[in-house]
Amino acid sequence: MKKINLGLSVLTFLPLLLVGCIHDTEQIEGNAPDFDIVDIDGNRLTLSRFRGSIVLLDFMATWCPPCNYEMMELSKLKDEMGDDIVIISIDVDTSENSNDIRNQFGDYVNKWIFALDTDNVASKYGVSAIPKLVLIDENGNIFHTFVGYTQYEELISKIDEMGVE
Repeated sequence: MKKINLGLSVLTFLPLLLVGCIHDTEQIEGNAPDFDIVDIDGNRLTLSRFRGSIVLLDFMATWCPPCNYEMMELSKLKDEMGDDIVIISIDVDTSENSNDIRNQFGDYVNKWIFALDTDNVASKYGVSAIPKLVLIDENGNIFHTFVGYTQYEELISKIDEMGVE
């Protein structure tokens, strides 16, 4: 029994170990999982709709203090980049609703997209802690992920690495 369990463990975790070995230039185009979610205004949106744009996914919740601080950094980023970046803040707490988001993040809801995780997006992106940011390039590839509070300077530095004008 123990040998079988060890074998299953190796088979389960081996793909996870190998993922870190793939160099960015070897990524399969469009490797960011697509989703179909509802924004706080009730509109459906998909990640694939934004192909051709830089996208920053922000996994958060209204009760999360670092997520609240992150909003200021995302606001700076949006002010700097304008329409050159699409920011989608996705509330991972399924007990929260659009009004909760508006009440907590009212100063930001008109600057970028806020949505509810109606398609289990957090699971698709392996979110185990928030805030988690996922930077996606114009081809739909995950370029970089940030876990925990991330400052504007770090975000803009990674975007510069993408070679965006």
